[in-house]
Amino acid sequence: MSLLYDNYLKDHVSCVWHAFNWIVNNLSADDISKVLSEIQLNNLKLQISFHDQSKRSDEEYDAYDKYFYSERTEEVKQNFDRAWLHHQHNNPHHWQYWILKEDDGPVVSNDTMHVKAIDIPDRYIMEMLCDWWSFSWKQYKASHNKQDLYEVFEWYDSHKDGMILHPNTLAKVTKMLDLIRNSLDAIPNDIGIFPIIE
Repeated sequence: MSLLYDNYLKDHVSCVWHAFNWIVNNLSADDISKVLSEIQLNNLKLQISFHDQSKRSDEEYDAYDKYFYSERTEEVKQNFDRAWLHHQHNNPHHWQYWILKEDDGPVVSNDTMHVKAIDIPDRYIMEMLCDWWSFSWKQYKASHNKQDLYEVFEWYDSHKDGMILHPNTLAKVTKMLDLIRNSLDAIPNDIGIFPIIE
């Protein structure tokens, strides 16, 4: 067991909770339900409490730990790729979980397969957004600078072209990010500090 990796996991899940709590406490329930109409918050709280549990599994733990906290040899990189694939295939809050690789479509090359994006259920869209935003919350916890909470928008802008999302999912992601940004914008800069509960 690695103390560094264990602390990272604990901190990451804490930041996912911060993102989730901020969203449900700062966006109106009506606004959320207009975008993510299928969400039931009580069920979602339970789901968030189990966020990234597979990272503690035999298939992922050592590979992640060695990739981030030791020398990245070729073997370490290959093991991490397998662990990352396992993580994507076992965690529906990752968009990659919802990609169907079809074997009856045209295959241009080994690198280009016929793929179809499946519409992601609302509860996993919410968890995905909280997962993305958690890294901004990590920065914010260290700085207490409101601007750090905007990092998720820059991250999304730089990564969205590499994502394969169903049009309905893409529309919901875009609307939710707009709601979050607008709510952040409405908070005066001089307030600066949002409560962080450990």
